[in-house]
Amino acid sequence: MTELDLRKQGSPPAHVDSALVVRSVSITGIFVILAVFALHAAADILIPITIAYSLNLLLSPLIRRLSKLRIPAPLSAAVVVISFLGISLLSIYALFEPAEEWIQRGPQLTEQVKQKIRPMLGSIEGAQKVAAGVDTLIEDKLAQEPPLNVKVQPDASRLERMLTNTSSALASIGIVVVLLYFLLAAGDTFLNKLVSIIPKFKDKRRAVEIIREIQRDTSRYLITRTLINIGLGAVVAFALAMLGMPNPILWGTLAALLNFAPYVGPAISLSIMTVAAIISFDTLPEALLVPLTVLLINILEGEFISHQLIGKRLALSPVIVFMSIVFWGWIWGIAGALMAIPIIAAINVVCQHVDSLNPVSEFIRDTND
Repeated sequence: MTELDLRKQGSPPAHVDSALVVRSVSITGIFVILAVFALHAAADILIPITIAYSLNLLLSPLIRRLSKLRIPAPLSAAVVVISFLGISLLSIYALFEPAEEWIQRGPQLTEQVKQKIRPMLGSIEGAQKVAAGVDTLIEDKLAQEPPLNVKVQPDASRLERMLTNTSSALASIGIVVVLLYFLLAAGDTFLNKLVSIIPKFKDKRRAVEIIREIQRDTSRYLITRTLINIGLGAVVAFALAMLGMPNPILWGTLAALLNFAPYVGPAISLSIMTVAAIISFDTLPEALLVPLTVLLINILEGEFISHQLIGKRLALSPVIVFMSIVFWGWIWGIAGALMAIPIIAAINVVCQHVDSLNPVSEFIRDTND
C-alpha cells in the first residue's frame, strides 16, 4: 500500500467534514439566538448591574485617591456614592419641571410645527384665510355648546410629581446604588477570588491581563467621554442662551447625555432641539440657527476632540460602533445605546487575548487609524 493510499485511508470523507461544519454553524447560531433572548429577557436585572459596573470604573479613581489619604475603602465608597447620588438627584430636580413641561406639550408639537412651517411652504395669505375660517368655525361651535363646570385641582409640587413619575424606576436605582457601593468598597476582591479558582498559572495570568485591560480601557473611555460631554453640554447651553432659546441648560444636558451614544445620540438631540426651536421662535430662519449651531458644535467635538482623545485610543470601526449602538439599543433601550461602546470595547479586548477570536478583533478594529 502506497503512502498516498494510507493518507486517503486515514482522511475522513468530504461529506463528513461538511456535516461537521454545518452542525457547528447550527450550534453557534442557536447559541447566539438564545444569548440574545436571554439578554433581552433579563434586561431588568442586567441593565442595573451593567450601569453599576460602569459607574464603578468611572468612580474608582476617586476611591484610589482617597485610599492614599488612608481613608478606609468602605468609608470612601460611602462618601463617593452619597455625593454622586446627591448631585444626580439635585440635577434631576432642577431639570424636572422644564422637561415635564415639554413632554406634556408633546401631542401638540406636531400641529404647532405645521403651523410655523406652512406659511414658509405655501401662500401666506391662503394659510391665514384658512386659519381665520377655522377660528370662526370653532367660535361658532363653542357658542352653541353649554358651559362646562370644570374643577381645577391644585398643582402638585415638583417633588411629588417627580416621585410619582419615577416610582417604577426606584427599584433599579436602588440596585445600582447598593451594587455600586459594594463594588467600590470591595476593590479587587472579586478579581482575586476569580484568579484563585483558576487552576493553571498561564490561565490565571491571561485572566488578569484581560480584566485589567478591560478595566483600564473602559475607565479611561468613561472618564474622557464624561469630561468631553460636560464640556459639550456647557458649550451648547451657552450658545443656545446667546440665541435666546428657552431652557438652555435643559438642552445642554440633553446633548451631553445623548452624546454617550455617538452618531445616534447627537442626531436624536439635534432633531428634538430643532422642533423645540421652531416652536420657540417666531420665524423659521431664527429657529434654524439653533440646529445649525448645535450641528457645528457636534462636528467640531466629534472630528477634533473625541477623535483625537478617544477614537485613536480605542480604534473601533465606526460601522461596528454604529451597529453596536443600534443592537444594544434594540436589546436594552436607551441604557443599552449609551453603554454600547464600553461593551464592544470589552468584547474587543477579550478577542485580542483569545487566539481563536483574533479574527473577530480584526473585524471590530478600525484598520484605517
